[in-house]
Amino acid sequence: MTVHNSNFAAVATTTDWIAALESGDALPKSDLGSSAIAGAQEAASSVA
Repeated sequence: MTVHNSNFAAVATTTDWIAALESGDALPKSDLGSSAIAGAQEAASSVA
């Protein structure tokens, strides 16, 4: 697994992005380690 730390991205739905833009609030984002673990767990569960 390769992990790249951009430290400036968040994943959200289009609706959440629009709401954040309208309110001026930042979207929540996870830290690099938590994101990598969650991705690995999701990948493992899709294979089983």
